[in-house]
Amino acid sequence: IDESEENEKEIREDDLFLSNIYNQQSSQLIDVSKSNEIVLGEDDAVVSDFHKKQSMMKSLSQLIDAGDENKTELRAEDDVAISSMQQKQSTIQKLSQLIVQSVENKRELREGNTAVSNWNE
Repeated sequence: IDESEENEKEIREDDLFLSNIYNQQSSQLIDVSKSNEIVLGEDDAVVSDFHKKQSMMKSLSQLIDAGDENKTELRAEDDVAISSMQQKQSTIQKLSQLIVQSVENKRELREGNTAVSNWNE
């Protein structure tokens, strides 16, 4: 009977010891699980921030491309406008030369008419 009681006492002590170990390990697992949730939450935030930045970079890249296209179009329009302006300047210079020549021709005609008129008299 004493041996049986001794065995029961040892079994209870072993059960208590194992129960304590189980409780400690359970508590540690819960702590690790909570810590992992925090880390995962932080990782999710980092990944989300990365995706936002990646999206912004893509938008900026598209804006830059559109700006480059606009520059090209504006340069082409400027080139056309400059060419048109140069043609107009050339035409104005030719007209100016023709006007000057016309004025000189009129002067020469007057002088010629005056000379003819004087000669006729």
